[in-house]
Amino acid sequence: MHSLAELQSHILTKYKKKPKSFDGISLTYPKVSFSLGSTFTDGNLIEEWTVTKGKQTSIHDSKELKKNLQSILK
Repeated sequence: MHSLAELQSHILTKYKKKPKSFDGISLTYPKVSFSLGSTFTDGNLIEEWTVTKGKQTSIHDSKELKKNLQSILK
């Protein structure tokens, strides 16, 4: 997944969940919010997904996010 729109589509297709809101900057579901940023590390562009659930915020790369998405959405 390389965009919030792709994440939204994946969640809708696989988990049948519609977002509470999507403004192009963040994607919000009842218990969790996602945003996407990027950084350069050693000349490589790295995608960083910021996940906010309750009062906790965590950063995931795309592979981690996809692997842990089901537990994040609970």
